[in-house]
Amino acid sequence: MKLFRMELTPPLAAISAALMLPLAGFCGFKYQTTLTVQGYSKSSTLQNFPVLVRLSTAIGGFDYKDCANGANIVFTDANDALLQHEIDTWDASGISLVWVNVASLAKNAVFYMYFDGTASEANVSTAAWNSDYVGVWHMSEASGDVAD
Repeated sequence: MKLFRMELTPPLAAISAALMLPLAGFCGFKYQTTLTVQGYSKSSTLQNFPVLVRLSTAIGGFDYKDCANGANIVFTDANDALLQHEIDTWDASGISLVWVNVASLAKNAVFYMYFDGTASEANVSTAAWNSDYVGVWHMSEASGDVAD
């Protein structure tokens, strides 16, 4: 049972500004962007670790109109294996929060987000938090008491 939660500031996952054509394995998607882990400097590798990804139009080339409210996005590791994700908050006029379960997280790890594909190609799983977690509190209240 995991009883800890770690969120680093700056955000643990930062999105690069460059958008590219997707790899052949995910040719149903129009766009791909590389996400690079920042802020984790330990020598050990974390297994099945949920990483918070913050999306916004401040990212060069990213546009919410290409994401169908998050229904057509998918995340993969460097070997094109699908990564489970959970949309925490979707705000097409601001910042969206998506938790991605990264199978193996080490310093400067890289994973990918593909978007603007069809719903049948998208990974719609909400299993970012595996059964090792007995509870998850995001503590996202803007002010006042933190509700549990």
